[in-house]
Amino acid sequence: MKSTSVRSLIAAAALARYTEARASHGGPLTVEVLGLSAADERIFLFGINGASVYYLADRLPAHRFLRVNFFVPSTFPDPAFSLEAVVNHLSAQPPRYLIFETLHQSKDELMANAVDSLPEDARLAPLLAGYDLETRLEDFTLYRRRD
Repeated sequence: MKSTSVRSLIAAAALARYTEARASHGGPLTVEVLGLSAADERIFLFGINGASVYYLADRLPAHRFLRVNFFVPSTFPDPAFSLEAVVNHLSAQPPRYLIFETLHQSKDELMANAVDSLPEDARLAPLLAGYDLETRLEDFTLYRRRD
């Protein structure tokens, strides 16, 4: 029978291999989020294609919407499905990191333009005032909350 310490080492090694495999699958964004944040810190992605970062980096989203296309551009009649509602929520419970994805061009040009312009959107200025630019990785820009 193996001792508890040996079992703990085996479990830790397995978890490390699993985490490394998820990070390599998720690419640079996942690796960066894993390296910059703690497991109990929330993040929020203003994007679409990078939403797998929540799972791959094992980080909880800071809002119920995992992708920005649920509320940008807002065509839903419910005001909860709006950029203003999301910003208000994030301002009340600010995540450690805000991540902005650049879509460039996509099949939906209106969506791509709306998402790409979010960092300069005046409605986000009060929220972003509490964050500093951390890094840019490929199509992602990460802002870290000031403590």
